[in-house]
Amino acid sequence: MKTTTIPDGLELVTDPEINKMFSFARLGRQSLFCKPDEDDLIRREEELQSKLDFFAKAEKEDREIDERNKTSHKCAWGAARISRFISRYIHFYKQKPSADRTDILERLVCLAEENNISLPSPAEMNSKKPKKRLISEVVLATRQNPVKTYKVYYDGENIVAYLPGENKAKERELRERTQWDDLFDYEYTMLKLQPEYCEKGKSEIEKSILRKDLETEIITRFYNIYDYDDKTADEPCPLFVGRKLYNKTAAFSERKKRFYRKKDQIRWTAWWTITYDDNKIASETEFRRKLLNKFRNLCTRNLWRIMGVFEHGEKNGRLHFHGFFYIPQGKEIGELVRKSHMSEKTGQWHNYIENTEFAELFGTNEYEDIREATQKDVTAFSKYTVKMLRYMEKGEKVYYSRHIPTEFLVELSERDLLVAFSITCKRPMKRYVVSDLAVKRTNTTIERITRLHKQTDPYDTGLLDSAA
Repeated sequence: MKTTTIPDGLELVTDPEINKMFSFARLGRQSLFCKPDEDDLIRREEELQSKLDFFAKAEKEDREIDERNKTSHKCAWGAARISRFISRYIHFYKQKPSADRTDILERLVCLAEENNISLPSPAEMNSKKPKKRLISEVVLATRQNPVKTYKVYYDGENIVAYLPGENKAKERELRERTQWDDLFDYEYTMLKLQPEYCEKGKSEIEKSILRKDLETEIITRFYNIYDYDDKTADEPCPLFVGRKLYNKTAAFSERKKRFYRKKDQIRWTAWWTITYDDNKIASETEFRRKLLNKFRNLCTRNLWRIMGVFEHGEKNGRLHFHGFFYIPQGKEIGELVRKSHMSEKTGQWHNYIENTEFAELFGTNEYEDIREATQKDVTAFSKYTVKMLRYMEKGEKVYYSRHIPTEFLVELSERDLLVAFSITCKRPMKRYVVSDLAVKRTNTTIERITRLHKQTDPYDTGLLDSAA
């Protein structure tokens, strides 16, 4: 048998335990080519099986230890709640230094340590991650070209459509109202009445600072005055106050979106201001009731469309109604006459047009025809919109008459859609721009221009000329 010598400078080092564990059983003087007996094979199998059992037992013990460590360090909160908690921590971390901010951050850090939540580092909080969202893409019609029922609306420039059920949203978590909700509403209302939290005449940056200071003040009051306990309550105080403030902002955004949608679907013909006159009606409550009853009758009998808001004047505090009116041709009431009076606001003579029937029932009213102004200049409509939004910010509710929808149901195919785009970055909300050849906008509705050919319709091959 040929042997190989170890080169100079190298040394063969072995572990006797490993050699003992993995070495084959000695066969004595028997040759390696001799067939081992049955007892030797059984002994080898027993030794191999014992070694495999040893490694399997060790691996099982390591796995059990890892599971116990994971269970002991696992947070009982859900993923959505942890995300909200970290978001509120980052929100207060980026605010300007103050005693209240430091106290809130210390409470949040203690909660994170108790619930085994790893907070981000300053470098991670300052880095901005790019958001993925659909900007726009061209809609390519397929050969099947299915016909579906879309919801369409006019956004001020284009007719936009979306498919119901295509944009799926997560269901919001419903919470029962508690005493903390009542206390929040009380504190929020009282603090908003204070001059240091008034947002009138402030820029967007100043408004943002005021809202952050308001949030910090509410949290501090909950801790110091009402003894809010983060451990016994359903959620920590910063998360609770942040959720309530977000709900108020989201509710106002929804009312604002509803206002814009309804405003853009109708081609309004007039802007009307009707002022309360105590010589005609005894009280403001009676004025509201009678005026709204008059609007309901006009919308039912004369097919009017009305949307507006009640508001008190800044100078004299007199109640009046501002609103958009759509009056179909031939459905007018009363007569329009020119009037003039001394304005209490400017101190000058003011010329205006007044309706005789409304003047007899309610008092002074100012009628303004806006059809020509809005057709010549698109931005002329914005000054009336700004007035309505200013009244909405004061907390006034907008009155909408019947038959002013936010969208219409229209059957469309893929060939009628031009471009797909997304209107938000938080979650995908797909919208489509509809071709002007497919639908048209009337004074009160959005309709198809031509009949839509469906797959079930017979295919017209035409007539062949036999003389051709």
